[in-house]
Amino acid sequence: MEKLQGKNVLIAGATGGIGQEVAKLLHHSGAHIFLTGRNAAKLETLSASLQLPSTRTFAADLSIPDEVKQLSLKYFNEFPTIDILINASGVGIIKPLEELTETDFLRSLNY
Repeated sequence: MEKLQGKNVLIAGATGGIGQEVAKLLHHSGAHIFLTGRNAAKLETLSASLQLPSTRTFAADLSIPDEVKQLSLKYFNEFPTIDILINASGVGIIKPLEELTETDFLRSLNY
């Protein structure tokens, strides 16, 4: 994983199980990580466990355009580029396919 050394990585959905594990793996591989997710308390806990500065996290709901803009400003204050983007964010709607509404389907794709 030495190819990850020094890479700037934005991890969306860092507060979920997959996002947390990816964050740990990339951080321990020498990547410079920036964490975002909807749950500020979970972000703070993960950030503390990885000993990241508070400037490397931002709680945001990526379905809200203004929060995405704020995230962008905060990220680019910290790093000049996004070398790697991990999108571990999302919502899973658990029900049979024939019961999914259009709203359910769009929410699972866009959220």
